[in-house]
Amino acid sequence: MKKISGIEHLHGNFYKVPFSSILTPDKIEDSTEFSFSNPRLLTQKGINTLTDKKASSDLRDDIKKRTLLTALICRWVDSGNGEMAPQLVGGDRRYRALDYLIKKKEEVADPRCQDLSKKTTADIAYEYIVCQVFSCDNDLDAAVLSWAENKNRVDLTEGHEVAAVLELRKFQVSDDKIMEVLQRDCKWLKETDDLIECLDEETLSLLCEDKIKRGAAAHISKIDPEHRSSVLKAAIEKSEEVHAQRMESFDKQLNAISKKKDRAETKKVIAEDSGDEKLLQRSQKVLDRSEERKKDISEKRSRAKPIASKKMVEAACKEVGVEVGDQKKAGKKIIRGVLSQIQSIIDQEGEVALQDESFFLDVTFLELIKMVLNKHALNDSSDFIETLAEWRGLFPEEDSVAVEDEAEVENEDDEEDEDESEDDSEDGEEEAEGYTEDNYPEDSDFYTEESDDD
Repeated sequence: MKKISGIEHLHGNFYKVPFSSILTPDKIEDSTEFSFSNPRLLTQKGINTLTDKKASSDLRDDIKKRTLLTALICRWVDSGNGEMAPQLVGGDRRYRALDYLIKKKEEVADPRCQDLSKKTTADIAYEYIVCQVFSCDNDLDAAVLSWAENKNRVDLTEGHEVAAVLELRKFQVSDDKIMEVLQRDCKWLKETDDLIECLDEETLSLLCEDKIKRGAAAHISKIDPEHRSSVLKAAIEKSEEVHAQRMESFDKQLNAISKKKDRAETKKVIAEDSGDEKLLQRSQKVLDRSEERKKDISEKRSRAKPIASKKMVEAACKEVGVEVGDQKKAGKKIIRGVLSQIQSIIDQEGEVALQDESFFLDVTFLELIKMVLNKHALNDSSDFIETLAEWRGLFPEEDSVAVEDEAEVENEDDEEDEDESEDDSEDGEEEAEGYTEDNYPEDSDFYTEESDDD
């Protein structure tokens, strides 16, 4: 069959197509046959993902800046006038973003140019777009293609983000470039740098490997290093227990759905034999919903993995008898920065040059401050008298430095409180909802063990 005008074959199943020619699938309600639609529309959570305002705005901004980075996935369908047209199968969010930009005629980077600094309006830039267009014999084949496009895409995690910061810092990549790569702001990057600085190697590795959540790692950073290993062990064990419980819950639900499908299959056969059209339609609806629910739960089950949350770390602290004080500890990165400035003043023989004036500090006293920060703030030494004796040994012929008011060295914490609301929301990871009679009261008879005579 002839394709609609304006479509140009590029290579394999890649085509250059007019954006206006792309059709979107509409689910046919109350149909006795399966009709293809975006699998995300099967659940409210999926619908929320497609329509989330912030996520949609972020995607549009990314397309405006970097162009469309991934081609849309389509299939050939009859346009209704004897010509074949592309119908959207994968890339609903990208399609919606492009549609919005085109209708608003927003200024975007021109995808037709190698130089992305060149701008034009979206209606001109995306009059034609590149799509992968496949031949699907029916709606079920389209569903297979759509699910493959969605399921085989694995989202990057917060562990990947921390690992990326470590890798980029290794090569002295600038802050601006790191924020551009990870699409994060300066506040997030500073918090991440501070967190990395405070974590030991074991905790940092577990965070990067998604064995613990970011909020959990932040909480562990406040624990005395010698107790961290025991807390981590207890928290990981708790996460594995919770994971096992979730797996058991998923398996029970899948088993219940399987039994429900068996009963619906039996009733369908009875309806076909008796010619009961109403029972036949109801049986088919139950079978369709059961299959959708089975896919949803199976997907959640495959994605679920044990990961320790902040609440699990708090519970582990109580279990092993570790107290986490409320007093904050100074970020080591900040302390090292202060030490560097003190050393610079010492190298200048105590001279401090301000914008309007200069003055001098006692170098011997600056050396004492250096030793205090090094030994007590950075290395957790508790013997201040030993520090004083060591410092005094450096200046045997100097008069004692008189200090009218004894300075109390405190471990201050400039590290900002972690925003733990997101982590808390993740702690309560959604449990898969059961497929119960309360959810679908009209199917109540499919939940009871009835005889074939019924």
